[in-house]
Amino acid sequence: MSNESSNGQAISICSLSEIEENESQSGLSIKQENQETSGQADIQTLGWTGGEKFFVVRVNHEVVIWEDDIRGVCGIYNCEKFAGKYCGCRFVEKFALVNGNDVYVSAPVIDQEYCIDDPFIKITLAEFEELKG
Repeated sequence: MSNESSNGQAISICSLSEIEENESQSGLSIKQENQETSGQADIQTLGWTGGEKFFVVRVNHEVVIWEDDIRGVCGIYNCEKFAGKYCGCRFVEKFALVNGNDVYVSAPVIDQEYCIDDPFIKITLAEFEELKG
């Protein structure tokens, strides 16, 4: 597929299947690490808790987490494949990111006075277990 950019040059837009086909023809491929040799994945999808109260993702290495990081990871999972019937703002409210002994949850989960656009709140794993019920 080809389109024209604003400066008149042709640009090419490839589908995923076209990219995979080009990789196989060229002998190049995106290298994926074998989990047996590399240990745990850096980001692990734990999925829905009982009753679909939270969708949980865990970061398996020490890292400083910023609000933009949390929203970015949340955005990756905010699709029909993972969020299902909660796609959109409802998914953001149900998203939880575990980092070590900290869990980041949407502000309205802690206090209904907050809105979905307020920063995620850091709580302990023990507090998160209580919230899960």
